[in-house]
This record gives sequence, C-alpha cells and structure tokens, in this order.
Amino acid sequence: MVWLAAQDPVVMKERVLGPPVAITGGKTQDITVDGTTATLFVPDGWKPGRKNHLWTHFHSAAWYVVSEYQRGQNHDLLLVFNLGQGSSVYEKPFLGKKVFSRWVQAVESSVGAKVSDLNFSSFSAGYGAVRALVADPYVLGHLRTVILGDSMYGGLDPKSTARKPDPADVLCWKPLAERAIAGKTSVIMTTSQITPPYAGTWEVARALVEATGGVMQDVRFGDCPASTIYGQRLLRRYDKGKWHVWSYAGETPEAHMTHARRLAEELEFVASGD
Repeated sequence: MVWLAAQDPVVMKERVLGPPVAITGGKTQDITVDGTTATLFVPDGWKPGRKNHLWTHFHSAAWYVVSEYQRGQNHDLLLVFNLGQGSSVYEKPFLGKKVFSRWVQAVESSVGAKVSDLNFSSFSAGYGAVRALVADPYVLGHLRTVILGDSMYGGLDPKSTARKPDPADVLCWKPLAERAIAGKTSVIMTTSQITPPYAGTWEVARALVEATGGVMQDVRFGDCPASTIYGQRLLRRYDKGKWHVWSYAGETPEAHMTHARRLAEELEFVASGD
C-alpha cells in the first residue's frame, strides 16, 4: 500500500546536538504561577494580531526548544516548561479545571495582548502535563495543535494477564483524538518501539487508535522517505482527519532522543496544513 498523504511523515534521522547555546532572536522572561516557573520566549518582531497563538512545550531545555521552533520557522509566542524527570512532575501543576487559564493570563499580561489559540508540544515525560490539560474543557476548546514526541506512556491493565495498556491511560486521550478526526485540532503522535516495564508509547497509541475504531497500518520499506531510514524507519501509521500516529523503529535511548530532535519538522508538517 502506497500512502497518498498531503505530506509524508517526518523522517526520524538521528541528529547530534550540543553544547547548549545562548537563546537569540527574541527576549526571554521567567513566569511563575502557583510556585511553578516557565520560560516565555517572545520572538523579535512579534506583534499582536487578530489571532495570537501561544505554543507551550513540556520537558526540554528552553535553549533547545527555542532553537527547534526557530528551525521550524515558527514565530509565535512560546512558553517552555522544563520541570524535571517523571510524568507526575508535569502532571501535578495542571490538575483541575481552568488551571492553564492562569498561565494564559500571565502571558497576556506580559505581552499586552490576548491569546486566542493554544498549541502544545511535549517530549517523553512531558505528556503528563498534556494528559492533565486535555481533560480541561477550557483547554480542549482552544487547542489548535498537539505534538507528542515519543510522549504517551501509561500503566499496564491490572485486570489483564496479557500485556495491555490500562484503559484509563488510553481513553483519557480519546476526546483529543476525536477532535483531531473532526478536523478541529492537528495532532501528531510519534512513537518508538521501546517497551518499558509500563506501557510504551507504541502500545498506548495503538490502543487509542483501536479505541476509536481504527487500525494501525503497516508501512512497507520504500513506501515513503520515512520508511527507508536505517535504525528508526517508519513501521506503522494511522492518519484520519488531522490525526497522525506514526510508529517508528528504535529501542535505544538515542532512538528516543531522536523524536525530540525532529520537533522542527513536525512543526513544519503542521504549518503545511497537514
């Protein structure tokens, strides 16, 4: 089967990064809400418009996230949370309804303009924040983009003798998936094949696709550029509406890190209109 998508999936080719560099091309400011601090980046030349997008990234150093957004030609406001290790660290500050509205208000106060649309990206443990936030009707109703880069883990079903994700850690994503299927939010979920003691990203994503009545489709070698890359080639995919689930090979730490290092290409994919 040769896929005829508007644009081919991102190629997960390894990139070497570092050392850290100074943030240029805009101004940064620390913002603190309820004891949690994030970095706000305002690009040079940014001016308030009729619609003002706020992008928020969870779990990566600010210097790196800014550089990826710049590489992806994104010039919107950017808020970066780098809170430490573990999904619970990212989940706790965002539990409850309208929690994120306080962050939006803080950004609006800083830049002197109203935020119209919300966009999230996360890597690895950062999904803890996104999972909590999509349960908030305020957030879900304003979401235009979600990018989860190997960032969708879960527990294992305690009621099953087979290895299956806990249904609670799958179905919590269903409203977001349905919104993407309806074309209201662009959603990209990328996974590796890492299988930890808990449910891996590839397992949770596959279970979510099945929960919406879909089936992940195998990708043959050579079907698209992403399926020809050695090491982290595209193995399976599911695309419906504005929902894209791309499951790549790779079971190593480097394979995991490659998903963070292709954020710019994912931003470009979204900007292309899916």
